[in-house]
Amino acid sequence: MIRVAVVDDDRMLLEGLASWLSGRAELRLVAAVATVDALLAALPDAGPPDAARPDAGLPNAGAPNTGLPDGERPDNGLPDTEPPNTALPDAGPPSTALPDGGLPDAEPPEGPVVDVVLLDLLLKDGSEAVANIRRLRAAGSRVLIISTATDRAGVVEAVAAGADGYLTKDNDLDTLVEAVVTVAAGGTVHSPELAFAWAHHTGRLRPRLSPKELEVLRHYASGLTLKATARRVGISPHTAKHHLDRVKDKYRRAGRPAYTKIDLAVRVREDGLGSDDDRR
Repeated sequence: MIRVAVVDDDRMLLEGLASWLSGRAELRLVAAVATVDALLAALPDAGPPDAARPDAGLPNAGAPNTGLPDGERPDNGLPDTEPPNTALPDAGPPSTALPDGGLPDAEPPEGPVVDVVLLDLLLKDGSEAVANIRRLRAAGSRVLIISTATDRAGVVEAVAAGADGYLTKDNDLDTLVEAVVTVAAGGTVHSPELAFAWAHHTGRLRPRLSPKELEVLRHYASGLTLKATARRVGISPHTAKHHLDRVKDKYRRAGRPAYTKIDLAVRVREDGLGSDDDRR
């Protein structure tokens, strides 16, 4: 079950998506809110749950100070009785329910409370899309942009900030569900709208590579095999592959995917990442 949240200040859209997604067994809408602040405020605290304690959120005062020696209780003229049982009944695991339509799971879910957030680029609270995306990613959720925004630069910046795809709001339910499933599985939604935005983007986003990632990239893109690259750099083939995977992921997030060795060689040329000898 993929847990989905929607952040959009269009009330009609929120209600429509809730109705749409209610009929899909593979998805569960856990929140529909107007701002990222509202969604993050609704997420359960990562620390130990305190909701089952009557004094939740208050300092633990311990036993009251009666001024009597240890073990003695004040004489109030009443028969000696056992102290009242203040324990709450065992309610089971804490609820992870979110407001606005969320239902509690039988058990606390593993991983993020929200797997995929459907986010509008333009919200009336004045928040910036890039900042919203980064906050959601930091909370452990993947982000799919659902918007009517036609600002191509904004779309490109959103993907570079960590969004996992972009769809316009005029797509049908099946397309949306397929996109959510793809994003939840760790993929990227390469929609025609996103491709158009990249095709007309005049700037070039260059990912920031670590020195070791750059060294591995240079050798591998020059034509060496993975094993030969590893020997040249002085690391194991497994570690070399890890660095290459990170390089590919960074280029993907910059909106310039490089799936093959040829793609990587092109990126090296485009970004001037060749060795000093290559640039002479």
